[in-house]
Amino acid sequence: MTNSTTLPLYWDLASVDPQVRENAANSLITSLANFQNAHKMTVKDKWDDLLEWDDSEKRLDALSAPDVSYALRRLIRGLPSSRQGARQGFSLALTELLATMDFVTVKLVADLLFKFTARTPGMKGEEEREMLFGRIFGFMCIVDSGILKRSTTAEDDIRRIVDSLVEMAGAKSYLTECCYHVMMSMLPHVSAPFDGA
Repeated sequence: MTNSTTLPLYWDLASVDPQVRENAANSLITSLANFQNAHKMTVKDKWDDLLEWDDSEKRLDALSAPDVSYALRRLIRGLPSSRQGARQGFSLALTELLATMDFVTVKLVADLLFKFTARTPGMKGEEEREMLFGRIFGFMCIVDSGILKRSTTAEDDIRRIVDSLVEMAGAKSYLTECCYHVMMSMLPHVSAPFDGA
């Protein structure tokens, strides 16, 4: 169950006023860090064992305070929003959340991002566009948060992101520049080149 004091902050993350978005992101991340610190104390005896679980949503829920796992999912789900300031506010908060939660992996974030930004055959053009931009913003959050440098990041995680960016750039000409911008932004965070990128 989530703390009702943080719920209004999600609305403020979508404000058209950049200062309101920034204040909401700062308040949310501060609250989530406090919840996470308290949660970590309750599971401190089994923390190392939980870290060894398969990288999944179940692992996320075990390692995270309920508000943190809710926030991660909600922020990713908010990235494709068509509300005016939502994408900017949600990506700001997501970037900060990823940077502060050192047990969150690129694989997990990518899994959630692909799940919540999936395109379906019945989608209208505008809906598909929002999903694509949401995914691109999600990839940029992964890059900007610095989690690509974590030891848990595998070559397959990098390849999966690059493949998706290349696919989107090829599918929609209006996405080409931003997709390649994300790939170029990834380069300083990837320690070694690999074949096939």
